[in-house]
Order: sequence, then C-alpha cells, then structure tokens
Amino acid sequence: MIGQLPETSLHALGEALDAAPSPVAFWLRDDDATAISPQLLRLLDLANRLALPMAIAVIPARLEPEAAELLAAHPRACLMQHGYDHANHAPAGQKKRELGRKLATDEVLERLLVGAEILDRMVGDRHLPVLVPPWNRIDDDVIGKLRRSGFRGLSTFAADKRGEAAGLVHRNPQTDPIAWRTDRAFLSPPALVDAIIARIADTDARPIGLLTHHLVMREADFETIGIVMSAIRRHEKTQWLSPTALFETES
Repeated sequence: MIGQLPETSLHALGEALDAAPSPVAFWLRDDDATAISPQLLRLLDLANRLALPMAIAVIPARLEPEAAELLAAHPRACLMQHGYDHANHAPAGQKKRELGRKLATDEVLERLLVGAEILDRMVGDRHLPVLVPPWNRIDDDVIGKLRRSGFRGLSTFAADKRGEAAGLVHRNPQTDPIAWRTDRAFLSPPALVDAIIARIADTDARPIGLLTHHLVMREADFETIGIVMSAIRRHEKTQWLSPTALFETES
C-alpha cells in the first residue's frame, strides 16, 4: 500500500502505461472557482506539492478580488472562462444550461465578452482564451461564433469535439471522480485508477483529462486525487501537460 493506493492498483496502472504504444499525456481541469475557500487553497497546495499545472475554470461575474489576486499570482494555475455567471437559462424540465436555450446566441456572446473583459482586468495574462461551459453544455450556434469573439479553445466533457469544426482547439477531461447522478460520492483511489486505466487503453482518449470540482471535495477526496496524480507523475512514460500548451492553436 502506498498512501491509500493498494500495490495491486499501482501495479495495474504501471502495466497499462507500459503497454501504451507512446507516452501518455495527462491534464487536470477544476471548475467553479469564485472565492478563496479552504478547498481552493487545498487544490492550489496540491498543485504546488506535486509541481503540476492545473486548468482552473473561473466564473467571471462571481470572481472575488481576493481570489483573483491569489489565482493570478499562483505559478501552477492557468485560468479559463467558466461561462459568465453560471446561471441556468434552460426551460423548466430540461438539463441546466447557461450558454443557450432561452438566451439568443448574440446575447450569450455579449455576456461572454463581458466575462472575458472581467478576467482580463482581474487576472491579466493568466487568463487563457478558452471557454469552459457551465454544466459542459453549449448551443451549437454559440460554438460557431466563439472564434470570431476571441476564443481560442473550448473544453466540455468526454467525446464532445464540436469546437473543432468551428476552428477551436477542443480538449476535454474524460474522467470525473464524482458520481453526480447517484450519491455524489468520490471514487476511491483504486476505483479512480481503474477509470484511468480504461482511458489509457482507449487511444482516442488522449490526452487524458481529470475533472474536479474543489467546492464539493472533502479532505479525503483531495488525498485521493493527490495519491493517484502522484502515482501517474512518477511513471517514466507519462507527461503532465500545461493548459497553455494543451490549447495552443493548431496550424
């Protein structure tokens, strides 16, 4: 046992990485940053301790000045735009969505531009021109106009790649350790390793992204993420990508 990670899980992870035909790249995106909280401080401490960059999706209209100052000064934090205010504009009975549905495309884009201006003013060049839609949902018409609105990239979840047809760099996390649809429990370290091993075997799921939501994480959850990320980082056939490099415009 290493920390809370059984030797069997560590061995299985190593075997999966060894069997991969090429080095396996990883990255992490954390959503819903607005204010300084014990959970945000714990996340940033984890990034420092493991010396790993993280993409942090910030809600512009709700970003507090103290949090903006903290995030802008943190060497491991790369900040992305998490919608405008994370408000739901879906009709009653439909899945939550900020970017579309009852809002017209032009209104959505106007709100996003205001949000981008807020981030530019509050965090400067630490703000990457990458959009992370709240709830990972966004209307097709909005995607089609993001590039001309100044966005370079789009990040949703799993296999969604609609941004590529609109000229955007579209990169997603594929593994969310929280069971949102059932008991909202966090995966155990062995279960999270199993989920990652399944992604390693899927060559279409590259780079492999982890999605976290710091505000709903307990100390044990941060320990789980830290243990698994540390095990990944130690393997010679892995690399941890910075969000800046991940969302470089492709030629």
